[in-house]
Amino acid sequence: MATTAERRERIRRAIAAARVEAIRRREGAAAAVQGVYGRLADQLADWLADRALEDGSVPPEALAAFEPVLDQLLAEHARRWGRELDQALAGVLDLTRPLRADPLAPNHVERTLRWLFDYTGSDGLQLSDRIWRVNRATKDTITRTIQNAIIRGDTARQAAQRLIAEGKAVPADVKVTIRNAAGQVISRHTREALMAGEGNPLRNALRVMRTEINRAFTESFVSSVFEQEDVAAVKFNLSPLHPRFDVCDLHARANLHGMGPGVYPQGKHPYPAHPETLSFLTVVFNDEITDEDRAGQQTPADWLRGQPAQQQDAILGKNKGALFRDGRLQESELFATWAQVRARIGE
Repeated sequence: MATTAERRERIRRAIAAARVEAIRRREGAAAAVQGVYGRLADQLADWLADRALEDGSVPPEALAAFEPVLDQLLAEHARRWGRELDQALAGVLDLTRPLRADPLAPNHVERTLRWLFDYTGSDGLQLSDRIWRVNRATKDTITRTIQNAIIRGDTARQAAQRLIAEGKAVPADVKVTIRNAAGQVISRHTREALMAGEGNPLRNALRVMRTEINRAFTESFVSSVFEQEDVAAVKFNLSPLHPRFDVCDLHARANLHGMGPGVYPQGKHPYPAHPETLSFLTVVFNDEITDEDRAGQQTPADWLRGQPAQQQDAILGKNKGALFRDGRLQESELFATWAQVRARIGE
């Protein structure tokens, strides 16, 4: 029979292996979704090429058939990236099976998936709402990019024709607008808007995917390890790649439950701390919590008071940080939005 130390080491190794594999699968799913968006861009390029005139321009008459075609393409696109997300969620949930007291217990994946889709975040949104927002932004981006280019190009061509008929030179900006209405150029701009522009739909889809995969793995991990007989808590750890001081530092360093810095009892872990977090959880056993940990319990405000102003602002934001130092920020408002706080103080 394995000793306590051997059993704990086995659990820790299994946790580390599961986390590494979860990250690998998460990034594999992200690459697959990037491919799904690339395919959508290719389909739009084909549609534009089929409707381009001999001079390469796409006439405004083509827009009459655009919306139903786009709806069909987007329905297929939503199914593809939704399928990638569903498969990734189920895959990372299954990774935590070896951490359970009974690895053969049925319905673990199904129960956790149900919880994920029922979960409502602090912003009032469920996973289905986030997916809908990404899909809506994808449609809006495509529609705006293609329609604007075609309509502006046609308007510019008409203006150019009038100027030429009057014997006048065509301004450079009009020529640029005409060139930008060529099917190949519209295709390139559409791909960039979908996959490379600031706040692009692909980036938003990846943000949802990575965050929800993190959440799925973590919730499954927590529910699994707490089945072990002497697990007391989980510890919030900063990633070695943690890029800058933020709320994760509070979660990892404050002793909020008298169990040690960054240590949380079941159901109290603040994870994911923010979208696409790199932080992760590990397990803490009963005898690893000391009297010093119990005596050192503090509130988030206690911990924040011990940090420099710059770091307070990094967590709270500059406006809330200033109120905190003036004693005007209520403890219940530490994690509220500035809009909510401002409404209370009347500024």
